[in-house]
Amino acid sequence: MGHSIGKYEGDTLVVDTVGLNDKTRIDRAGHPHSDALHLVERIRRVNPKTLEYEVTFDDAKAYKKPWTRKIVQDLLPPGFQLLEGVLCEELLQMGTHYSAKSNK
Repeated sequence: MGHSIGKYEGDTLVVDTVGLNDKTRIDRAGHPHSDALHLVERIRRVNPKTLEYEVTFDDAKAYKKPWTRKIVQDLLPPGFQLLEGVLCEELLQMGTHYSAKSNK
């Protein structure tokens, strides 16, 4: 839904996205954005079992200043999988990051 370019800065994957239209929302709560939205996502492994995700929202048409959200999550244990059709944001809202369904 936009134009993304990714690169590594040390051990961090940085994804820079522009060119989004204003037809979507930032989150399930319905926070809007404009066509000027610029996202910078940073993804890195904190340790072998933990992933850190940080996203900065910069949209001068919709917000007074840029803002950042950081999520630190444990990786899925072996044998667990996400349920199809369940979005990551929904899992965060439920307070869990994986389903109890096993691949075994």
